[in-house]
Amino acid sequence: MLHFVQDDELRCQDDELRCQDDELRCQDDELRCQDDELRCQDDELRCQDDELWPQTRDSGLKTQGSRLRELFHLSPNLVLDR
Repeated sequence: MLHFVQDDELRCQDDELRCQDDELRCQDDELRCQDDELRCQDDELRCQDDELWPQTRDSGLKTQGSRLRELFHLSPNLVLDR
């Protein structure tokens, strides 16, 4: 009889661990989605910076990227990591 009780307890613990594992997988998926969204936003901002760079260069206004490009004499096509 004791063997059956221990077996049931181990099954319950196993089920709980599986649930925790599923929850962690869901959290991991959510974080991956957030990371993807942030990468997309970063890409959009890089595109905006690239589009604005010639305008800001000509108008005298400076973006952070254009300041770095001028400071280090970099090509406007070079992608700068933020």
